[in-house]
Amino acid sequence: MVKRSRLASLPFLALYAAAIGAVILNALRSRWASAAWYPIAVGLVAALGIIPLQHLMQEQLVGPSPRRSVQVGFLFFASFFPLVALPFLGRHHLLLMVGLILMSGVFLWAALGTLRKWPGFRDPSASGIKRDDKWLDHSQLLSDVSFDIALLVQRQVVIMGNQRFSVQERFPKLKGEPIEQPDLPGLLEMEHDYFRLAFTKDVMGHEEELLRYYRSALAICRSLGLDPKSDRDCRSCFGISLEFVLPSQMFRPPIAPSDVQEIHEFITMMLTPGDGVKFSAEDQTGDDTIEARGDYLHLHRSDSGKESINVRFLREPFENQLKAALERLEAILGKLRNELGEDYWSKPDRTWSMYRQDDNGNRFLIQGGLMRAQAEAQVRQFEALGHKQTYWTEPQGS
Repeated sequence: MVKRSRLASLPFLALYAAAIGAVILNALRSRWASAAWYPIAVGLVAALGIIPLQHLMQEQLVGPSPRRSVQVGFLFFASFFPLVALPFLGRHHLLLMVGLILMSGVFLWAALGTLRKWPGFRDPSASGIKRDDKWLDHSQLLSDVSFDIALLVQRQVVIMGNQRFSVQERFPKLKGEPIEQPDLPGLLEMEHDYFRLAFTKDVMGHEEELLRYYRSALAICRSLGLDPKSDRDCRSCFGISLEFVLPSQMFRPPIAPSDVQEIHEFITMMLTPGDGVKFSAEDQTGDDTIEARGDYLHLHRSDSGKESINVRFLREPFENQLKAALERLEAILGKLRNELGEDYWSKPDRTWSMYRQDDNGNRFLIQGGLMRAQAEAQVRQFEALGHKQTYWTEPQGS
């Protein structure tokens, strides 16, 4: 028996609309059946009924979270089906042919988006909040893990426009206006030679050298007609990163490199008392988790199921390093802001929203206007209460 609340859900409302549309089209058939728009209307009404019906059948037979392969297969089939009618149409059916091609394109776009996990097609439950925690039982204990915040020292201003490249493709090929380089101790050379890292512990007392670098970058950006506070190609010169220095490698949480607010939010989450997940993220570089358990912090990274980092280290000494690095960063940026007269390390204020998804796939806004750390803390709180529904966060306006 179908519950009354479900009869008012979005799939059922779509079925009601499809039924009403079918009745109207049937009443108009004798007069308008030969019109070019009539077959298109029939196809749209059919789609309006098939899609929610498929959703309801899938929910009953497969469950609310089918495998991605099932979704992709259905969407590819749906993209092919409208094209079957094209050989049977002539020039006088041009409008109908265009409509069928567009319908096929929509399903093909959905199939590719689901297959490639484009933004908007990702399952919110795969956002990195719910994870298998078996890795915690076999993490490697380390005694020499350090942390610092690094300011990115870019070698040149490069105009990339709207182009996107992988790291391996772009760095050897890009050429731009060279930036005057600072004479700083401990500058860490990166393997791609595109930028270097200046740790706050090395910058303290040498802010004038970093100031010389930023003035050179600003002069080049302005000569190229770029806005230093909003243009992506120029803002990259003011990047900041978080660096976990492990014995054999470095770990960098994937957060916005030109937004000091993200730095504050990350460290706030890390310093929150109690056990549990302090940070989790999934992007093209891997699947990252930092979790607190008792006296230790556990750091885990995997890429396509292959584990690359699984370590634990003492929590209190590391938290002291977090606090000290943030204090150094604020002192350095305070001097730079005073000298330059502007803040080039912060993005415009941005707020986050918390959402939930019910068993029918309906999405609801729970609360907006939150800082990111607040929104993610609320997600963890709801999940700790044992709620079965899916919760996640998104930037407002995304």
